[in-house]
Amino acid sequence: MPASEWCRRYVRLLVVTVHHSHTKEPISMLLAAPASPHGGDAPPRHSTGRRAPRFRRTVLTALAATGIAVALAAPAAAAPVGVPVPPGGQVIAWGYNYDGQTAVPTPPTGQTYTAIAAGLYHSLALTSAGQVAAWGNNDNGQVAPEGDNGQNAVPAPPAGQTYTAVAAGGSHSLALTSAGQVIAWGDYKGQTAVPAPPAGQTYTAIAAGGFHSLALTSAGQVIAWGYTNEGQTAVPAPPAGQTYTAIAAGYSHSLALTSAGQVIAWGYNYEGQTAVPAPPAGQTYTAIAAGYSHSLALTSAGQVIAWGSNEFKQTAVPAPPAGQTYTAIAAGRAHSVALTSAGQVIGWGNNAYEVSVVPAPPIGQTYTAVAAGGFHSLALASVTSESSATGSLGPIFGS
Repeated sequence: MPASEWCRRYVRLLVVTVHHSHTKEPISMLLAAPASPHGGDAPPRHSTGRRAPRFRRTVLTALAATGIAVALAAPAAAAPVGVPVPPGGQVIAWGYNYDGQTAVPTPPTGQTYTAIAAGLYHSLALTSAGQVAAWGNNDNGQVAPEGDNGQNAVPAPPAGQTYTAVAAGGSHSLALTSAGQVIAWGDYKGQTAVPAPPAGQTYTAIAAGGFHSLALTSAGQVIAWGYTNEGQTAVPAPPAGQTYTAIAAGYSHSLALTSAGQVIAWGYNYEGQTAVPAPPAGQTYTAIAAGYSHSLALTSAGQVIAWGSNEFKQTAVPAPPAGQTYTAIAAGRAHSVALTSAGQVIGWGNNAYEVSVVPAPPIGQTYTAVAAGGFHSLALASVTSESSATGSLGPIFGS
């Protein structure tokens, strides 16, 4: 595609952004937001066999976001990233859809979706039978890499295993197996070269960032790999007597939750995204989420604490509806979402493409999980016996 066509598309993108947000903020974000902290390029959005035009590289670098690890939890206890949420259900998606990242495929007959993850321009969902559905941008094979047979497909788990958790990054995807292995696909800077866990341990949770990956082991260690220009893979030891219990990966920073309810953060800190505030008196942290340049934590009382960049009010946490508390959190490029105890999803921050305008769940259902990507969001809605989704599984990826 000639450079002039790219310019035309992105000028249109900027105009649509302003129309949807009723503010000039998205233009400043697209054109004046900090580029990747290391000064490098974001993953190319559409493979052409050549270097992307300078204009497109500049815009995409500003847009780069994380796969956004989602920490799901009840107010009193955190659960590993991307784990299934009973009873499973439908995936509802909204926001930017240029690459089909909100075009959710139906699960196989007799199955429901049980976990979700949102990357920069792609999405993942886990089914009740332990399969992974992937859709959206596939330029780096993050949706469905080409196999030896020349066909594009999500990698199958090892024989005798199923998938139990998912995580989506900037240009890569991760899945955890029932035997504690991590399977990775897509790539840009080595974030899919999964190291073996320490002897005698298995992996129990996963998180995918901009260009790096994290995994939690059965002994409470965090293993990190991929791009490490800002120290995002230099995992610090937990405080004495504690182990790590949950992980989250941002664009160039990382978070881990300890067994005592502390949040440890490392990596890029230009916007204060690793400067963790203390929880309110008498509370501990129970879940974590990391965005492009901001971070979130859920407390034992169901409050959301946010820090880092607030350029688009992504850390200006609204109060939950009266009588409700927050139970799960997710952080996107410049927006945040949280699930309430009544199954509502609240969104705040940048509203380009109405990414923070949450649609109502299907009639008779409530939301049970959330995920946030670059400029799109996902929510899992509970399914009634009358509305169980059926259909054929197949990845859907943008041209």
